[in-house]
Amino acid sequence: MPLRGLLEGLNEEQRHAVDAETGPVLVVAGAGSGKTRVLILRILHLIVRQGMEPTQIVALTFSNKAAREMRERLRLYSGKSRLKKSISEVMVSTFHSLGLRILKENPRPVGLTPGFGVLDEHDRLSLLVGIARRIWPKNQKFDAFDVGTAVSRLKEQGITLDNCPEDTEFGSRLPKLYAAYEKTRRASNAVDFEDLIRLPIQLLENEEEIRVGYHDKWKSFLVDEFQDTSQAQLHLLRLLTQERQD
Repeated sequence: MPLRGLLEGLNEEQRHAVDAETGPVLVVAGAGSGKTRVLILRILHLIVRQGMEPTQIVALTFSNKAAREMRERLRLYSGKSRLKKSISEVMVSTFHSLGLRILKENPRPVGLTPGFGVLDEHDRLSLLVGIARRIWPKNQKFDAFDVGTAVSRLKEQGITLDNCPEDTEFGSRLPKLYAAYEKTRRASNAVDFEDLIRLPIQLLENEEEIRVGYHDKWKSFLVDEFQDTSQAQLHLLRLLTQERQD
């Protein structure tokens, strides 16, 4: 179906969101009101009406399932038009998958080497438990999941080894645990889930040439369900768009 026909089913506010000029656009709407449909039609509008290349567009969501569904809906909306082939070149991704892609393309500036691994939750907990057993007193038990949550929280908040607090439930053991975990992770040439956001932020903040390269490569970012975005994810998005703020 031509884009004009797809737009006929939109109300006035939705149409404004779809055909707005380039720049920041925020759509505030409740569940089931057609937000994802508007986002998909916005992508088609950018390609058909504004002449943007599909490879210049990044659509971000918050689960692999949602990303798969968005790709399928893009394919269906493009129908049998000339967009059918090129629409697959739009990057539909989660924030963490986007971060992984950036790291794979630029591993060395953040202390990684090509072919680095990604720790799953089991690997991560096993590593933390091994470290905790060396740090905790022999007669004192600890909860592995609590330890893992504490380390995740530090990384999500951007806390470094230099400013790790000692006033938590783990006291002075937490900085030691965190430092040993990070040392072992780096020595293993691996990243964990939080690193997929944290390290791309570090990379883009410190490497201007790489940051500008992504500004030139990706011209438009569209985020589904923006209320789910964490502060770290928002920071990453701003670094990728700061020269355009679109």
